[in-house]
Amino acid sequence: SKVLMKVGKEVITEQDLEMALEQMPEEYKQYYSTEDGKKQLLERMAEQKMLAMKAKEMKIDKTKEFDIKMENAKEMVL
Repeated sequence: SKVLMKVGKEVITEQDLEMALEQMPEEYKQYYSTEDGKKQLLERMAEQKMLAMKAKEMKIDKTKEFDIKMENAKEMVL
């Protein structure tokens, strides 16, 4: 899949963007499917990646609270 943006060592691909669009509520899909909407979504995804990278740097992913939140998120996805 085509790389749309690099964030540090991470990349955001066309497929990542499409998956994010698919997961959105219907009322947002129409806007974010436009060219401007996709640019805005890509920026939000890049910001999210930067925040995640900073959180890993701070070892937030090693805390008990993080483990509990991840388990809750897994249950919601399943």
